[in-house]
Amino acid sequence: MKFKNFYKIFNIIIFIIIFLSLSTFLFAEEPKVLTIPISSLKGPITIEANRLTYNRDKGLYTASGKVMIKFNEYKITANFIQYNIKNFELIARGNVLIIHKGDKLYSDSVHLNTKNKTGEIINGKIFLSRGSFHITGGKIKKVGEKRYIIYDGTLTSCDGKRPDWRFTGKRLNVEIEGFAVVSGVTFQIKNYPLIYVPWGIFPVITERQSGFLVPKLGYSSKYGPKISIPFFWAITDQFDSTFYLDYLGKRGIRGRSDFRWAWLRNSYGRLSLFYIDDHDYNDNRWAIFGKFAHYLNNNLYIKGDIDLVSDNEYPKDFGEDIKYRSQRYLRSQIFLGKRWSNAHLLARMVYFDDLIKTSNDETVQILPEIIGYISPIKLYQGIPLYFGGDLDFIHYWQEEGKKVDRFYFAPTLFLPYRFMDRFEFLSYISLLETFYIDENDGSGSTKSREVLDTGMKISTTLMKVYPVSFLSIKAVKHTIEPEIGYRYTSRSSYKELPLLDESDIIPHRNWITYGIKSRLIGKFATISGSRFLELLRLRIYQNYSLGDPIDSINLIPDSGKRLSNVRGELTVHLSPYLSYRFDTSLNCFEKMIQSSNHILTITDKRGDYFLTEVRYTDDLVEEINAGAFLKFTNNIDIFGSTKYSYLDDIFIESTIGVNFKFNCWGIRVILADRRRPSETEILFIITLKGIGDIKGEF
Repeated sequence: MKFKNFYKIFNIIIFIIIFLSLSTFLFAEEPKVLTIPISSLKGPITIEANRLTYNRDKGLYTASGKVMIKFNEYKITANFIQYNIKNFELIARGNVLIIHKGDKLYSDSVHLNTKNKTGEIINGKIFLSRGSFHITGGKIKKVGEKRYIIYDGTLTSCDGKRPDWRFTGKRLNVEIEGFAVVSGVTFQIKNYPLIYVPWGIFPVITERQSGFLVPKLGYSSKYGPKISIPFFWAITDQFDSTFYLDYLGKRGIRGRSDFRWAWLRNSYGRLSLFYIDDHDYNDNRWAIFGKFAHYLNNNLYIKGDIDLVSDNEYPKDFGEDIKYRSQRYLRSQIFLGKRWSNAHLLARMVYFDDLIKTSNDETVQILPEIIGYISPIKLYQGIPLYFGGDLDFIHYWQEEGKKVDRFYFAPTLFLPYRFMDRFEFLSYISLLETFYIDENDGSGSTKSREVLDTGMKISTTLMKVYPVSFLSIKAVKHTIEPEIGYRYTSRSSYKELPLLDESDIIPHRNWITYGIKSRLIGKFATISGSRFLELLRLRIYQNYSLGDPIDSINLIPDSGKRLSNVRGELTVHLSPYLSYRFDTSLNCFEKMIQSSNHILTITDKRGDYFLTEVRYTDDLVEEINAGAFLKFTNNIDIFGSTKYSYLDDIFIESTIGVNFKFNCWGIRVILADRRRPSETEILFIITLKGIGDIKGEF
């Protein structure tokens, strides 16, 4: 509730004194207009009244008969205004109206003390344009510079004599830019009482400020009754926090806090802390989640993600807190990066938390890793020969087990060339060098591996432009881009080398890769000229091994023959509002699809959308995901999503909701059903314009 406008409006009355003290008479019955320039103030004061008098003995100034006072952006009208310069008492009566920048105060009478800034307003009606608040009070007492007591008051952000909603209270104790403490408060719909609360506190502020927010009430099958009391702390303009005190029924009381900061455009962060003495778990439990990025300059930055929990069961018990509740590992990392014109260096530390194992002592951690990359640099001006490469140093660490250093670097020479003004040729040769230092036995024994990796590719582009006249498409360019390449990776042995992660497996390759890309690019006519949109992109390719059979790598299925699976990728944009993406892997020998993914997205100018995703990987993933949002009417939105697993024959998670929107309020109802972990939730969110959200969860 932004009551500081009261104070600004009341202060203008003081300027009446300046005018009245300069006037000793002016008592004609005809309307008089007087403008007084005052050099110490911004602009003059203009007063219009039928009669102006002054009693020198009593120090009393009186203006009556359609009184109007103007000063800067203030306008005050009344039938009668009287001011006593001895006791600083001001009285205004009869159709009192004070206007300032769209804010309005109506009253039958106003009685103020301009010295100590106290007073009383009878039958007051207030409209605050910012937030569109309407406030009424049978009696409004100004008991301090920033404090008001409103008797028999109402509050709403709805227009009209019968507002859609309003709060009524016998007594409202209000702090400017703070909160209203209400006794005997009733929440009404169309002037009909709906909820009665003997006592309450809620914010009605329109600016960022510290204080309590609207509490959240609900019920959960996991917890029982739920009550959440949030407190917002506006620490600085760039840093704030919200503290929550949550009552979770049989679980107990949980404390949590969210810290947020944004110093520069690319420097931001959020840190969430949770702590509970869980009565059902019989132990103290906690969680820390955060993400941040800070740029020291354009080329030097530090970033991080933090995901830590006290125990493996936390994601199941408090799934609403964690974004990775269906994954096995939680990963926390912090990294420092430095960029140059042709190089990039990154240092990071990664901690994995295995949510399946009872102990995390055997989980391999990365403490630290240093990654470097050099983009291709031309060696000689007359020869298209470039040098580049990358390096990677990792210290693998376990509480109990491996402590190994791995150093990998791959210097690479590139030779791109264009000939016959049609063909693109690219070749490279790289030496993959890996060193291992075993720290477990204390001797620091060293092992190494050298792998030669080389390859080349030739491609060309055939294209033709077709004039068309379909809708707003004026022309279509069709390109066909065949390519053929060769890659050779020498053999290496793993029998005596540590297998720390998938990067330690460098498969032997003696492959020919061939494929084709095709694109359709449309030219659309617009008011300002034309624009281009890639309507279709298709790529099909396959590998043929001159040596060993091509086996599956990194869980990506393959044929196990000399001919690899045929892989295809298709992207279609029929318009800015319709897109389809498809990729697949086809085993020609067994005549079966080993993996495929489909994503269809439909949108429109209103903001409606429909998205569906079908994912399949042989014996690993079979699921369908879908989501939709529909503006059913101007006041009603319908939305929902679902995730179904064919392998498990269950709906992993489904939600459906409806959002009712009106001028000064709205209500959102969401039904969510989850199976990992098992949970059913009904969420009610009532939004009152200017007040905020009132949430209930069951």
